[in-house]
Amino acid sequence: METIITPTRWNLNNLQSGLDLDKFKKHMSSIKEKLIDIEMSSKSNTLYENELVTLSEVIKQIESAESFYYCLTTENIDPSFLTSLNACISALKSQVRYIISNLQESLGNMKNLLIGLTVLIMKVLYRSY
Repeated sequence: METIITPTRWNLNNLQSGLDLDKFKKHMSSIKEKLIDIEMSSKSNTLYENELVTLSEVIKQIESAESFYYCLTTENIDPSFLTSLNACISALKSQVRYIISNLQESLGNMKNLLIGLTVLIMKVLYRSY
């Protein structure tokens, strides 16, 4: 188990996985897995409430990880670990933006479809009278 041995300026035990960096890495991997599942579901244009709730929770976890990262930058942590962690957080944030962008596009397409169907129904009803 990789741990931080130097004295800290923050009480990192109260944040994320504390000083257990291996546990934190596993946590980041689980976030990535959740995002992959959500992304796969979003490609089929069917995200249900539970997936949207999970996405919201994942966003909060990424924000928390980013805060933890900033705390670590003030400590005596291996710079290569910090670089890797920052890259991981950036990749997760990009993945979230991609998923949200796809959802917005799908909603826009649905809106246009509904408008088109409404116009068509109005035309059919207008011809009936």
